[in-house]
Amino acid sequence: MALLKQIVKRILGKINCRIQAAKKANDCYITYAGTGDGAGSQIHSIFSILLFAKKFHLTYVHTPLKNIEHYNGNRDEWSLRWEEFFSIGNNEIQIKAIESSQIKRVFVRFPFLLNKKRNRLYLVHHCHSYTDTCPADFSLIIDELRKKYHIKNPPLKRRKMQQLQLAVHIRRGDVDATINSFRYSANADILKNLVKILQVFKTFDIDCKVAIYSQGEEKDFSEFKELNVTYCLNQDEFTTFDNLVNADILMTAKSSFSYVAGLLNEGVVFYEPFWHQPLPLWINMNLSEKQITSILIKEEKQINFR
Repeated sequence: MALLKQIVKRILGKINCRIQAAKKANDCYITYAGTGDGAGSQIHSIFSILLFAKKFHLTYVHTPLKNIEHYNGNRDEWSLRWEEFFSIGNNEIQIKAIESSQIKRVFVRFPFLLNKKRNRLYLVHHCHSYTDTCPADFSLIIDELRKKYHIKNPPLKRRKMQQLQLAVHIRRGDVDATINSFRYSANADILKNLVKILQVFKTFDIDCKVAIYSQGEEKDFSEFKELNVTYCLNQDEFTTFDNLVNADILMTAKSSFSYVAGLLNEGVVFYEPFWHQPLPLWINMNLSEKQITSILIKEEKQINFR
């Protein structure tokens, strides 16, 4: 019964989205209601709201990040650091600018079913119900998201094709085989995919320098020693994120942290399947060597190497 309700809700949501996209409403705004999640999750939520606003002709209003988990030191200062790091509010209407207005605030749990009315400020936790259905629509805002990010984080110069940086994000810390196991991937499975991907690039005469980004100690990742990888463990989160964004090749984890890095990354993104759906050019890392090779050849003109 629960599954049937979800299916019906999604069908009705798609119909409603078409209606709302064509509907005109003056002074109709949308903003982030906030959560207590980590930086990657909160940024991902805001990205989804920005896309939803773009697609359905709502005016995005920026509510700064707050209450970010996994913080070091003061939580407010930690949230502010992430806020400034991404520059999401740059050139956006700020929530303070309309808080004293007569606009009615309405919390919306299911954005798919939002009904646009004039003089409304809609507060939502995220719009994943839309973006996970239409991930290709990120193309509408991806350039703007990258411009905002590069305000504080200039992109690195492109490297020669013969030596590319391959970044592997492995989620650990609050994830293992028993804790949050739905986000866990065993080292053996990751290694298998990594070896396959390296072999694919070898057929293109491209050498890859592999760096593993995670938490823990080197002994926790001993399976990868045979590949002579660089271990980037327990590093500053901001540095880690920027390295994922600037990698020529990125292998994501079941994590919004590397999913968001993938959105900003302009190289080749290998996607580890989980509930958030991939962009069209992302490559499922579980595909066979032959399938990956075929995709890279087919998309050669669309995929950028640094």
